[in-house]
Amino acid sequence: MIKKTNRTKKKEERTEEILKAAKKVFFCKGYFSSSIEEIAKLAGISKGTVYLYFRNKDELYVSLMLPVIERYSKLLLEIKTDLIKGEFETGNDLIMKFYDIYSRLYKSDPEGLRIFQVYLSTDLFIAMPEKTKKRLWLIGKRNIGLTNEIITYAMKFGLLPKVKPVKMSNMLWGIFLGVVQWEDGKYRISKNKNYLFDALKNTFILISKGLGLNKNSSVQQRSATLGKAGRNMLS
Repeated sequence: MIKKTNRTKKKEERTEEILKAAKKVFFCKGYFSSSIEEIAKLAGISKGTVYLYFRNKDELYVSLMLPVIERYSKLLLEIKTDLIKGEFETGNDLIMKFYDIYSRLYKSDPEGLRIFQVYLSTDLFIAMPEKTKKRLWLIGKRNIGLTNEIITYAMKFGLLPKVKPVKMSNMLWGIFLGVVQWEDGKYRISKNKNYLFDALKNTFILISKGLGLNKNSSVQQRSATLGKAGRNMLS
């Protein structure tokens, strides 16, 4: 195992300081009203130092979103692995696994997820350089592809009814983001208990029921197709 040098550690610490400050500034003022000067001031460094780590404001903003998107990829791969291993006895198990990974995604970086939501709900994408757009688009495409693949094989295993994978992918992701936005907004206004996870869990229970899934039912055709489909996923 290669030990990190003091210089490397210092660079990583400085990067984290800048990202932490940027997260606060972007979340409070929005992308267009924020400046590198404000971020540098909050981080306790000079504007020039920020540019040693990030080329511009675009790169800094995207750097706050990328960990969220990358973590989502890893969580989707976790579902795919469990699916291959036959960990889901029913379709309800699978739907509630989506609830589980979405909850963990939020808990891992709530502010980063909020910044990502702002990015999706504004014209910020249009203002980004083409190279940045392509980078984000490719990662998003990969995540959609993973979700579609999970749903497609879940249908083959008899865990889900026949649906269009892309429509279900968009529904699950869109509902998650919508519940987060709604419950976060309520919490910021009322300052009472945050009911996000209760609302999210109840929402996915309703999705399961709406799809006609029963948490106690056996899975038809799963035993006959699991081995062959599982091998296809790995090939």
